[in-house]
Amino acid sequence: MELGGNGPQIVLEDADLERAARAAAFGAYFNAGQVCCATERVLVDKRIHKDFLDLVVAEAGKVKLGDPFAADTTMGPMNNAPVLEKTERHLADAEKRGAKIVFGGKRRTGAPSDHFFEPTVIDAVSPDMLLHNEETFGPVVPVITVNNYEHAIELANGTGYGLQMAIFTRDIDKAFYFANRLRSGNVVINDTTDYWEAHEPFGGGGGTRSGYGRLGGRFTFEDMTHLKTVALHINDITPKK
Repeated sequence: MELGGNGPQIVLEDADLERAARAAAFGAYFNAGQVCCATERVLVDKRIHKDFLDLVVAEAGKVKLGDPFAADTTMGPMNNAPVLEKTERHLADAEKRGAKIVFGGKRRTGAPSDHFFEPTVIDAVSPDMLLHNEETFGPVVPVITVNNYEHAIELANGTGYGLQMAIFTRDIDKAFYFANRLRSGNVVINDTTDYWEAHEPFGGGGGTRSGYGRLGGRFTFEDMTHLKTVALHINDITPKK
């Protein structure tokens, strides 16, 4: 049973920042953010915050919003009005509480419909905001500054969601330090939260809001299989005369 996600991407001070920025943009803008394991939050070490922010804004600027049937389009419209209105509501809440939109943030005027929403980057997001605590499901990169590793882990685990999380670091020890402490069904190291292969087990863990169980590979078959155990004591069977 899959419910939802609020996937954080954690960017440590030793990360490949260009790779992390590309992954954040892909994770937030793929299918206009309407993906269960989309990058809903980016938790960035305070030491590299400015450099990462500049890079992810540059990635947002490369997105071509337009007709999904056009060859040069890289992001199309949102699916329906309620999810678009939720995105706007989450952004308005964040701005009211002190966050700053640094790229995008509104519907595209002059588009074929009013469901075209600009790729957005918003900075200074804090844990009291809807962008942090809820699944936005829109094309938004919320940037949250963290003070240390434990702060990042606390925020990543703190929403009740636990579908898929990502960690960016060049240090394998740090990668597994985080992987062991993140309460999530899936953890991706140095790739987008949108990463998934059909043969891999996928599903929520660590929170009630992301569902229960696994799909992918043999787990899909097992979930659709009724297991029956038959115990037979052959020595107790009297042969027919």
